[in-house]
Amino acid sequence: MTHGVKVVPLADESLGVRSMSVLVEAGSTVLLFDAGVSLAPSRYGLPPHPSELMSLVEARRRILGAAARADAVFISHFHKDHYTPHSVGLYEASGPEVFAQTYRGKVVYVIDPATGVTRNQARRARSFLSALEGLASAYMLGDGAVIEIGPLRIEARLYSHGSGRLGRVLGVYLVAEGEVMAAYLPDVQGPVDPGEAEEIVRRSPGVLIIGGPPTYLAYSHRVSGGELERGLRNLAYIISTLSPQGTRVYVSHHLLRDSSWEEVLEGYGVDRSDFCLYSDYYNREPELLEAYRRELYSYDPPPENYLAILRRGVRRSPEEILAALEGFSG
Repeated sequence: MTHGVKVVPLADESLGVRSMSVLVEAGSTVLLFDAGVSLAPSRYGLPPHPSELMSLVEARRRILGAAARADAVFISHFHKDHYTPHSVGLYEASGPEVFAQTYRGKVVYVIDPATGVTRNQARRARSFLSALEGLASAYMLGDGAVIEIGPLRIEARLYSHGSGRLGRVLGVYLVAEGEVMAAYLPDVQGPVDPGEAEEIVRRSPGVLIIGGPPTYLAYSHRVSGGELERGLRNLAYIISTLSPQGTRVYVSHHLLRDSSWEEVLEGYGVDRSDFCLYSDYYNREPELLEAYRRELYSYDPPPENYLAILRRGVRRSPEEILAALEGFSG
């Protein structure tokens, strides 16, 4: 709670899924950010473990509960762990009814597809907005846009999704009485851009929710070592500057797909006591299920028919897949 603004983490990697979904309450005003959740279809050559499906179901329930209370829903970009598609998706726990429950009757603010998203994301945006017609009101937000909702002044900033190859993402600063109460900055991956890091520090939010670098891709062609190093250096700078000033920093998302994430941050001088995880909000140990997928298959192997059930169940819900398993301890 920061001067009447309450931030409620809903789902992310520390809670066993891919997401950064969060709810913000300011008096009677309730805002939902990035009402999406997903699982990696393959990690270490393995599909999601049944435990991940269980966490997916729990996360989707939390998000739907939050959506029922929300006045407005924000979409930072069109990756499927950040919004709910209207199509059926096993690993997104999505479908037409879930889509309707999430967005029906809401005011939906989305990143303007004309201002820096990738071609694939622009296609998803068009499909999403088409499905939304008659269900909810949609408004585009570009860089520098300002809207007023209840007691909050919401200032939009478009930041780079990592190095920018994946386009840009919609970040928001939530301001009340001239003070930045909270900032929601998903998928900035550090950020990589030092200018963006300086702006975050200058704005000095009471609560900061920020996406860390994807160090789990360190040996992949998808991200360079220099990009990861800049992201980690800037993230460490933000935490070491803002945390002593009283900012509650939540580190989330890509970084927590790496089982050695804590040691990585320690290498940049960041102590675990300097920041929070979403799991801390629930007084739970972090459940990095994707990062430990191999270990899950080893010490809690699924039933022999699990992979066959998954192959046949791509158009089914995770609840249906779990119900079809016999003898799984969970």
